[in-house]
Amino acid sequence: MTYTGLGRMSLAAFIRRLLGRSRPVAPATQGSVPLRLSCRDLDAVPSAVELTAMAVVGQHIVLQFPRGSIPNKRPLIERLAAQLPGHRVFDSGPGPGDTDCVTVYRVLDESVVVAHLPLFLAAIRDFADTARNCCHELAAAHGIAAADLLDRRNDIGWRRRVGEWNFYFHGFECCFTHRRTGQVVDVRLGFGDEFGVLDPYFLARFIRTTAAHHQVAALLADDFHDLSRVLEVLLARGHLRVIEVANSVLSGMMMRGLVLASDGDNVPTLQRSRSGTSVEH
Repeated sequence: MTYTGLGRMSLAAFIRRLLGRSRPVAPATQGSVPLRLSCRDLDAVPSAVELTAMAVVGQHIVLQFPRGSIPNKRPLIERLAAQLPGHRVFDSGPGPGDTDCVTVYRVLDESVVVAHLPLFLAAIRDFADTARNCCHELAAAHGIAAADLLDRRNDIGWRRRVGEWNFYFHGFECCFTHRRTGQVVDVRLGFGDEFGVLDPYFLARFIRTTAAHHQVAALLADDFHDLSRVLEVLLARGHLRVIEVANSVLSGMMMRGLVLASDGDNVPTLQRSRSGTSVEH
């Protein structure tokens, strides 16, 4: 696939920009600990083989350079990303002791994503269906169009209940929590009638709180970086597509996101139960 305007930008960087996160705020979401390596200059950066041995599940590498010693980190990040296809490499900003940092983080191999493709696609489809149902139920309860939820959130009330769900608006999102099962569905709003726009962390919360997706949850060592890699692989293979719409709240702002390109041929059918969970068939 090709992407207009992508140019020389890596797919990982494109995903981060698309999701509005130029760098992860917290690169350790499931217990990974940093191994900080002080590098006086680029020549002191360990080899790809050494970095691979050190950046493993549960431990990520933070390369720390004297502040200002590397005016442009991009060439280093691109070189390491090409040498370490099983890792995410990103600018992690300023560090302790007046340093600038680049992080190397182990993520799911593409082969793992491909091997479990039906499971990942089923989880994403279930998320999109559940998000759509919640938003339509909320809109119907207030007699408005579902596409107007973002614009009418002040009229609805920022934290209330609808049916079997508690919900609250935050930013351009609405988070639903099933009162009995604890299933969490955090939905990005403002994309018209599309409620399946994907955010790695939101998707991870849904997966971890939905019993039907326990096999997917077991594959994730990190809720942000692993699912970001999953989205990269699915986008590259044509299972996802990019959508872009004008923000109805902030004039001149464009909102972009990833959604399923189609229902797909290998997505298991999921039957909704009354408990807010899903059963795979």
